[in-house]
Amino acid sequence: MRRDQLSVAFFVFLMFMVFGGKVSAILPLVIIYFVIRSMMGNTDNRRGRDTRRYDERSRRAADQERRRYQEQRRYDEEQARRRRAEQMREDYNRRRRTAERERATRRTTPRVKKNPYKKTGVTKFNDYDYDGAIEDFKKALEIDASDISVHFNLACCYSLNEDKDNAFYHLSKAVALGYTDTKKIMEHDALAYLRIQDEFEAFKNNGFRIVESSNKTETKKENSNLIEQLKRLQELRERGVLTEQEFVKQKEKLLG
Repeated sequence: MRRDQLSVAFFVFLMFMVFGGKVSAILPLVIIYFVIRSMMGNTDNRRGRDTRRYDERSRRAADQERRRYQEQRRYDEEQARRRRAEQMREDYNRRRRTAERERATRRTTPRVKKNPYKKTGVTKFNDYDYDGAIEDFKKALEIDASDISVHFNLACCYSLNEDKDNAFYHLSKAVALGYTDTKKIMEHDALAYLRIQDEFEAFKNNGFRIVESSNKTETKKENSNLIEQLKRLQELRERGVLTEQEFVKQKEKLLG
């Protein structure tokens, strides 16, 4: 039996003993007791329902809070993935642009030909060996005939050797190839001999180029240089430095 049933039985037995076993006296008390118990039971039921409702509301609120937390977490993770993806795209595009600029730079930057004679010519020039410097600078021109600094250095060497024709020719050639430092031409100590020549004023007024009256001399020097270069190629072929195919190719370029 349940505890409340036991308590009712005990209450009835107690009343029965108190009133000497008279049922008519006990009956109203039993009815009052059951009414009070019923009212108390209803109150307990309401409290239980309220408690269950409160627990249900609390559970639903907790579920909603948990869902909001999970949704916020998924949203934050998605935003983080998007930021990482955007950063990766930016890094990729930056590396691609850098690589394209480097390729463009390599395409537009001319390759510098290795020319050991240029360095040895400068060394001999600084050691006042002007004849040796002239020989090395000539060999340097065989490798790269459009080297501005080699032509300018040759002009300085010829000027120091007081060979004005060759000095004017190579200085004019340097200017024609793009040499623009006219102040250095007017102040360089190695070109002092040229500046005192009668032809220098006309040379200067013509933009540091050989004037028309000197065209024959220029042609003569070019032909002389061409012959020297052909002889040099012949020597290189005979020594085995150049193959027959390379010799023919270089000869065609010179005669070109």
